[in-house]
Amino acid sequence: MLSSKSSNAIIAKARAKYGKSLSVKDYTELTNCHSVSEVASYLKTHTVYDQTLAGLNENEVHRGQLEAILKQKLYADIISLSKYETSKRFTTSGYMIGRLEIEQIIKCLTMLNIGRPEDYLYSAPFSYSSFLNVNIQSLSKARTYDEILEVLKGSIYYQALKKCQPADENEKVSISEAETEMMKALVKNVFENISRIKAKSEREELNDLFSAYIDYKNISTIFRMKRYYNFSTDKIRELLLPYGKLSDKKLSQLCESSGHGNVIQIAKKTYLGSAVRKLHYNDQIQIFYALMTTHCKKLLHLSLNPEVVMASYMFLTDTELVNIVNIIEGTRYTISSDEKFKLLVL
Repeated sequence: MLSSKSSNAIIAKARAKYGKSLSVKDYTELTNCHSVSEVASYLKTHTVYDQTLAGLNENEVHRGQLEAILKQKLYADIISLSKYETSKRFTTSGYMIGRLEIEQIIKCLTMLNIGRPEDYLYSAPFSYSSFLNVNIQSLSKARTYDEILEVLKGSIYYQALKKCQPADENEKVSISEAETEMMKALVKNVFENISRIKAKSEREELNDLFSAYIDYKNISTIFRMKRYYNFSTDKIRELLLPYGKLSDKKLSQLCESSGHGNVIQIAKKTYLGSAVRKLHYNDQIQIFYALMTTHCKKLLHLSLNPEVVMASYMFLTDTELVNIVNIIEGTRYTISSDEKFKLLVL
């Protein structure tokens, strides 16, 4: 249970940080940029990302590098906010730290797949080591799948990756399968932590927020798999996360739908329906980011639960990063300023 002082500090800090988010003016300036280096320069000199990008040579930066650097701010913010609590079982910071852990394990597995496991050492976030439950130093020394599993023994990811272990040591790891299984383990851990919260109102509010997040994420996954990859129903089901509010029957209808357009029509008949019908975006996949954004803005300003306020801030910053990445991609492919702006969720 957080003290009143800690709760107030987290709520105040999260709201203050959100108050420094990118404005419509910032987005307008960014969509008017003609190169990735211009985007990096604007972020570096006119926004809250100035310290994150300090020392960056914007004339040499590329999209992947910039995206990775910007993510560091989100991780740093959540870790900073979590310092105000003392229970060591804070659901939101635990989820965010888990995402960082999974990201690092995936990088390690990717390097293993291309036969250069030692290269993970150069991107390992040793500065975050004290906050992680995974030993980054040991992970950077792993050279085989078995050695990676050994590092992860005792973590929530061990059984997930054990399930994904290739039958032959020369066989490549399925990165998508590994990431999905680890995310399932992380989500399971999040909801177990939520169930332990004693205050009923706090427990229910946080459960509703993370459940909605899971539903938005699952519908987005189904939509994307239908639109771009034409995955089978069974394959799509394997990629979905547990614990959302949508029933198995409704998820089956979404997975079995004949195309990505029908995913939207079915979604309109769920508890998300009225909100979906009110939103109009250039790309329908933006609807789900917009739903989560609208929901989180309301909670960020009105909730008195520090967990919910922190989670809302985290999800809103996630959307901001997606917006920046879309601007970078649009700039790379010389899309007009107007079209880039239509890609944003505000």
